[in-house]
Amino acid sequence: MIRRHIWETETADKHGHQQPISPRSLDQGSRILVSILDGNNPRVVTAFVAEAINSDVPNYQHQAGAPLAELLKIAHETSASIRRATEAGLQFPPDKQKTVDQCVSLVDYILHWPLKENKYIHLRGLSQKHPYSGMHRPIEEHIDLAPENKIRLLNSLSVRAMPDHAVDEERLQNWKDIYYSPSGDPEFLRKGNPAFAGTLLVSLLITKEEAGLTLALKSPSLFSLCHMYNALRQTGELAGEKFEWPLLDSTIEMNKKALFLSALPTDPEAIYHRLLLAAGADAKMIFQAKKLRAQRIDPIHSNIFKKSKDRTWEFKPSPMTFIYRNYLDGKDGVTFMQTLSKLNVQIQEEAGNIQNKRIMTLEERGWVAFLDDLAENLPKLWKRLDTDFINLTRLSCELFGKMAKSMLALSGSAQGSLENCELAMAMSVLSELEDRETFKVAQKSGPQATANIITGYAKIARTVLGVEIAMEKKKLERRGSSV
Repeated sequence: MIRRHIWETETADKHGHQQPISPRSLDQGSRILVSILDGNNPRVVTAFVAEAINSDVPNYQHQAGAPLAELLKIAHETSASIRRATEAGLQFPPDKQKTVDQCVSLVDYILHWPLKENKYIHLRGLSQKHPYSGMHRPIEEHIDLAPENKIRLLNSLSVRAMPDHAVDEERLQNWKDIYYSPSGDPEFLRKGNPAFAGTLLVSLLITKEEAGLTLALKSPSLFSLCHMYNALRQTGELAGEKFEWPLLDSTIEMNKKALFLSALPTDPEAIYHRLLLAAGADAKMIFQAKKLRAQRIDPIHSNIFKKSKDRTWEFKPSPMTFIYRNYLDGKDGVTFMQTLSKLNVQIQEEAGNIQNKRIMTLEERGWVAFLDDLAENLPKLWKRLDTDFINLTRLSCELFGKMAKSMLALSGSAQGSLENCELAMAMSVLSELEDRETFKVAQKSGPQATANIITGYAKIARTVLGVEIAMEKKKLERRGSSV
């Protein structure tokens, strides 16, 4: 982060954060500008050179705000996701709290950028004879502090007898006619350096994904929801475009191997057994589940996974994300060129175009070929990083919570708890769908066939998911109409 440690020692403490931001969250140019304004170099004019140069760029005003606007949007969404998850009672694993703290610190740095506060202090501290004296006043309303902290800041400056001069317009204009002048836009430095917003956005998305994955792996809620949704879609319970859920469809597609071990199962029997296998069931557990169903013992009461700690499913970041993360975290002293070399290797491995079983170096491939391949792969990486696992996990828990009461009543347990029993609930739904298909087949072989099915779970799941999908579609429609 800021090399003078102003953020680590003061700002982080002020906002109650435990983790500083990675040193590579800022590009080198922005770090230099920040160090000029962090209180160690009073030559504030030097920092404004970048503003003046950027002001001469054609179409700057039309293009400069887009990267920063996207960064702020994602930061607000991330903050809301973490807040909603906490309010819902979800807890991140204690051993992963450092990752969550890093994400919170990064979000707060983006939303409450300390540079505007520092810029205000520097301008206000100039002597009355300085051409920039008084230019702090337009910045005051844009300082990103809580009201009480802002009052405390202004009072402290008054106590230090820091002047509050008005602008001398004539002297300022004479200066502008000869020298570079600072922009009146309090966000100019962030807007004028797209690398700043871009680097911070990548850092935020990677840190957000890492925090989200720790939450998604803590319980089987999202895993169970994906299997339940696929089962209801494949068996026609949620048929057609009306019940398509793009958010979950995308999550399943990007994590298909981890969730389903291979391609999506479509047959009811395969759907049920794939859930057991992916959840870590061995042959003995699968046999036990089959025996319990034959005895009409509800899967909700079976607890066949209670003693098992094994599972074959696990949400993981993409290999390219690991490479970027190691660089941004500054791990093992990885340099920028080493990072590009690792990306070059990964791109070739994923494409499967290794010649003579040997990876070609950057020099052998040529920079143009490498950059073309990198540009082709970045949209896929971006789509993956755009998945909000924090919000998805919270939503999964809420949906199972809505199903729990009805499923307990159906199973004959008016009282009790289904906490952390999402797998059992999914098993109940999937076993009903398989039994229903088995009965249909049996009916074709003879009218004497009798149903041995515990029914009602699929209907509960279909109703709850159907309502949620309809709500998600309305949200998307509202966003589309507001664009």
